Amino acid sequence: MLEHIDWTKFAATMLVLVIAITIHEFAHAITADKLGDDIPRLQGRISLNPIDHLDPVGSFMMVASNLTGMGIGWGKPVMTNPRKYKNPHRGSTLVSLAGPVSNLLQALIFAGISRLNEHMHFMVDGSLTDILVYEGVMVNCSLFFFNLIPVPPLDGFQVFLGFFAEKHAISIRNAIQPISLILFMVLIFSHVTDYILWPPTYALAGFLTGWTWQR
Repeated sequence: MLEHIDWTKFAATMLVLVIAITIHEFAHAITADKLGDDIPRLQGRISLNPIDHLDPVGSFMMVASNLTGMGIGWGKPVMTNPRKYKNPHRGSTLVSLAGPVSNLLQALIFAGISRLNEHMHFMVDGSLTDILVYEGVMVNCSLFFFNLIPVPPLDGFQVFLGFFAEKHAISIRNAIQPISLILFMVLIFSHVTDYILWPPTYALAGFLTGWTWQR
């Protein structure tokens, strides 16, 4: 089994995932901190050190699933206290949105490197750097869209609630929370993501980079 693994691609994807998850969780933490919640700072989450953000089980799954070509993993959730925000409902939405936005910004940076390479040709096709840039765009685009899916515990659920008045958001949360685990398991183990995740991921990646999918 292991002899069929592309170790260069594996190394590039793992590095991108670690960076992407670290910055994603840092974005949650620093946004909450700026809005007046000191819990992330007290717990040492205002940090770009991956050790402060990686979850042991999530990291194991990141390695195991990457070996099978999926590249799934997650970081340690940032603990927050929305009551410390001036506007708890709006603050919670901004903190949730910060994570996916950080992935979009990372995708933009990797896409910028790719476009620069088209003119300067400083990367060798198929090299670790070339694959790292490709995975940097694709992983971050997919994380951007995946985390915006409005199913708890994903960030998209709170972003979705942010479109409603607080009293309606509370009612929706109370209705969905009891079945949230079921919804999340269906999302993960069904093929629904083939239709709601990958088409926009490829579209966004192509828009940012100009890539065609004969790569």
